[in-house]
Amino acid sequence: MRVLAGRRFWVDVLCSLFSVLCSLFSVLCSLFSVLCSLFSVLCSLFSVLCSLLSLTSKDKEPTTENREQRTDNIKFFGSVYRWRILALLPLNNHEIRIYMRYLLIALLPLVALSNCKNAGGDQAVEDKPQLQTVEVTDSLGYVVKYTRRAFDYAKQGEFSRRSPDGKLLEVAHFAGDTLHGLRILFYETGDTQIVETYQDGNFEGPYKAYYPNGQLEFIGQYSANTMDGEWKRYYDTGELMEIVTLRDNLENGPFKEYYKNGKLKTEGNYKDGDYENGLLKKYDESGTLIQTMNCEMGVCRTVWKKD
Repeated sequence: MRVLAGRRFWVDVLCSLFSVLCSLFSVLCSLFSVLCSLFSVLCSLFSVLCSLLSLTSKDKEPTTENREQRTDNIKFFGSVYRWRILALLPLNNHEIRIYMRYLLIALLPLVALSNCKNAGGDQAVEDKPQLQTVEVTDSLGYVVKYTRRAFDYAKQGEFSRRSPDGKLLEVAHFAGDTLHGLRILFYETGDTQIVETYQDGNFEGPYKAYYPNGQLEFIGQYSANTMDGEWKRYYDTGELMEIVTLRDNLENGPFKEYYKNGKLKTEGNYKDGDYENGLLKKYDESGTLIQTMNCEMGVCRTVWKKD
C-alpha cells in the first residue's frame, strides 16, 4: 500500500506540473494572439494609407524606362520605395500593387500560426474536462457516484450512495476532497434519517436526526466540530422530551425533561457529562413537585420528598 501511495503522489505531482505548463503556454498563445490582432490593425491602417496615397497619385501606366528602373529597385525589396513610404511620398497604382503583394506574402506565416493556436491550444484547454464523474459498485452492490477534479482526483461537488436496489441512502457535497455543506442520510424506506452540516470537513451548523416514522428526534447546533448550546430531543410522536445544554460535546448546564403530556418531569444541572450536579427536582405527571435532591457529580441524596 505504501508503494502504491508513493506512485500516486508522484503521478499527482507530474500532473500538476503539466497543468502549470499548459497554463503558461495558454498565456503565451493569448499574448501572441494580441500581437497578431495589433499587427492586423496596423496592416489595415497601412491599406487605408495606401488607398489615400493612390488617389493623390497620377493614374497612369509607367513608361518602359520607368518600369525597368522600378523593377531594378524592387529586386532590392524596396530600397527606394521603403524610404518613399516612410517619407509619405505619393505612389501610383503599380507601386501599390507591388507593395501589397509583398505584404500578403509576409502575412501568410502569421495567419497560419494564429490558426494553429486557435485550433490547437485553446481547443485543448476547452476540451480538457475540469470535473470527472465516477461511479463505483462495491462487492455488496452499493453504488457510489461522485464528481472529482481531473488533475488531482479530489472529490468536488455532488456525492451520492445507493442501495443495491437503487434506493438513495446518502447525498453530500465535497470541496477539495472534504465534506462541505449539507450531508443527508436516508433510511432504506426513503425517509430522512440525519441532516448535518459541514464546513471544511468539520461539523458546523444545525444538526437534525429523525425517527423511522419521519418524526424529528434530535435538533441542535455544532460549532467548530463540537456540540454546543441547547439541544432538544422529542418523542417519536412529536412531543418534546428533553432540553439539554451542551459544551464541548458534553452535557454542561441546565436540563429539563418532560412527560408526553407536556408537563415538566425533571429539572437540574449536568456537569462534565451525564452527571447531575446541584439541586435536582422531580415532578409527577400533573406537574406537582414530588422530590428534591442534592447531587454531586451524579451522586444524589434526597433532601425532600412529598408524602
